[in-house]
Amino acid sequence: ATVECALTLVGGEAVPAFAPTQLPAEVTDSFRRAGESERLVVEAALTGSRATFVEALATHPDCDSIAYAEAVVDALLAHVDLPLG
Repeated sequence: ATVECALTLVGGEAVPAFAPTQLPAEVTDSFRRAGESERLVVEAALTGSRATFVEALATHPDCDSIAYAEAVVDALLAHVDLPLG
């Protein structure tokens, strides 16, 4: 699922251009989890950590479980040479 929203930069950070309290809690939680997942993907790329990459995928709202995230990482690594340890 894709959710689009207007953002503005405040102090170098992207924030919604409307009050988060206007959204249902499920939506704001989904945004939070997606943002955390993106942060972890960057951390995994910078550190080369397979465990952090798995955590990043497992944190994403579209992921069912850590087992699913591990399977996705294993499938990706079987086809792409990434420096993950």
